[in-house]
Amino acid sequence: MSKRDKEYKKNNKNGRNGKDKPKDSILSNWTKKWIKAILMFVSAIIVILSFPYFDKAGNAGKYFIIVANFLFGKAFYTIPLFLFLAGMIFLKTKKKGKNLAMFLAVIVSLIGIAGILAARDLAIKNGGWIGFLLAKLLVGFFGLLVANIIFGAILLIGTFIFLQFIWSEMMQEK
Repeated sequence: MSKRDKEYKKNNKNGRNGKDKPKDSILSNWTKKWIKAILMFVSAIIVILSFPYFDKAGNAGKYFIIVANFLFGKAFYTIPLFLFLAGMIFLKTKKKGKNLAMFLAVIVSLIGIAGILAARDLAIKNGGWIGFLLAKLLVGFFGLLVANIIFGAILLIGTFIFLQFIWSEMMQEK
């Protein structure tokens, strides 16, 4: 076998022009997309029903509120909005790799909101412990104005991660 043939065989496994063998999946991509979206929507509903005003999610809802309030403070009220938005993106976009991106967008947005809430008054801890610790650090180093600018930028980064998927879909439709 010539050197060229060996190189071709090495680069083109199974004679498929470099593409790996397609994965066999029980579920279609359409079904997976809908499952992810439904899970996001149901999670958003459960979080809303966990809010102290409703208190209809049982013990799990109470524990969720305790943990979310501890971590993010009053910013946890925005979690259903982000989950709903992530569910809509799962339904609308055809882009790959959106699972991690949606998780990252939710977390980054929550950190931005928690930081803004915490920086307003560090003694109250409206941003939970994550917001409090970040706000204490940033306000101590830069002052309140710059800390709020940084938290605003963090929130914008999370928003742009969401918008990346929305804009790419709008551009494909045109």
